[in-house]
Amino acid sequence: MRGHRLPDFILPQILDWYYLLIVATGIYCLALSLSNILFLRLHSKRPTITEGPRVSVLVPARNEEDNIAQCLDSLVGQTYLDFEIIVFDDMSSDRTLEIATEYERRYDNVKVVRGTELPNGWYGKPHAMQELARHATGEYYLFTDADTVHRNDSISWAVTNIVHHDVAALSGSPRHTTETLGEVVVVPNMYLNFLLFLPLWLIPSTKTSLFSHMVGQFVIFKASVFSAIGGYGFVRHHISEDIFMGRELKRLGHKIIFLDAQEHVTCRMYRGFRAAVNGLAKNIFDFFDKKLYPIVMLSVFISLFTIAPIVILAAQLFGVGDHLAQLVWGVSLFFFAWLALLYDRGASWCAPLIYPVLFTVLLGVAWKSVFDDTLGKGYVWKGRIVR
Repeated sequence: MRGHRLPDFILPQILDWYYLLIVATGIYCLALSLSNILFLRLHSKRPTITEGPRVSVLVPARNEEDNIAQCLDSLVGQTYLDFEIIVFDDMSSDRTLEIATEYERRYDNVKVVRGTELPNGWYGKPHAMQELARHATGEYYLFTDADTVHRNDSISWAVTNIVHHDVAALSGSPRHTTETLGEVVVVPNMYLNFLLFLPLWLIPSTKTSLFSHMVGQFVIFKASVFSAIGGYGFVRHHISEDIFMGRELKRLGHKIIFLDAQEHVTCRMYRGFRAAVNGLAKNIFDFFDKKLYPIVMLSVFISLFTIAPIVILAAQLFGVGDHLAQLVWGVSLFFFAWLALLYDRGASWCAPLIYPVLFTVLLGVAWKSVFDDTLGKGYVWKGRIVR
């Protein structure tokens, strides 16, 4: 019996469509990345407000002895006049509490809160942030991570922009620094969202929670709105609490915005390749609400339209196959989209050049995240197992 096979004319047609889709992907990604860059530059206002309602700067910290001092040094000298700094020590096993307590002793507006065992149903960071808000006295709550470093106008920038845009909450993208090659091949993947999926201008202009984004390293709320929605209680069981807080705010009808804070805040998220992989792995499956199909779709898309075209183009340069012009256009458009985005985000100069490596690492980490969660292994983060 003869086996079934496609008619001879079908495969060339499929390949023709595939190469056209590669070009279309490049055009789409370039348009989205440039529009996002333009939105961030036009809507991120320079700091002008230095006098206004009290701002509570809230810093969750667990095993941050290498970072907490430089974070607090950068916060105590702010140009904004009325602010308090509250540090929540989440049962650190290093010198975090000792260092933070020294700042409490030296500065009248610094307060340290000592954490206790996590209540049932809560993950560590949402609980820390909820506890911080419970001790805050300001009209605005500015949450920032202990591994951030602030220019002296970061509070002023946050207040200026939340007032100007008249939103319930605002999050800003810090400049993410990388000091090792291992960090370079992992950290820039966090910007893929701005290249493939998320038009940032739709966050403040639409009501759907699908278009929302927050980065927990720098987010400011109106205290009245934060209290009205119950704070972080809704996202207490999420690792990506910032993402889900943004979605919940929009679901409840509140307006939010995502802007560019990189001139005012920097952050080295991870120290080395292993820490970067573990950090991304603990978040990525949770980011997709622990649904498998987005991971599958992402894997197929990245494999077919970002990695495979490079491999095919390399083969065609040696005379294997055809459609060279379409491949060159598609790969070039995508490369310039990624280059523009990473240049705007201040990423390492080599990150755009090695994007097939970055995306391959991303897919590996994504599936590690899936398996660690579904097998019940969980994620080890700062000495605590998160399941």
